[in-house]
Amino acid sequence: MDAAVDGGRSYAYHLSGDNILGYRLDEDDRLIEIRIQEKGVVAHGQWGEKEVSRVRVFLRYGDVVT
Repeated sequence: MDAAVDGGRSYAYHLSGDNILGYRLDEDDRLIEIRIQEKGVVAHGQWGEKEVSRVRVFLRYGDVVT
């Protein structure tokens, strides 16, 4: 779950545990990085589409997540 920043909209990201590739904790056992696998649809040729697999990485720096 995330909150709006600079006029953006909040969103929630539902994730199956099977899609978690790895994570890192800091010295206080707080989550600072999570790597997840997701699938997406991209254009393929002039009219087609294809499904691709990709990895998304979320990094936490203090109170900011990128």
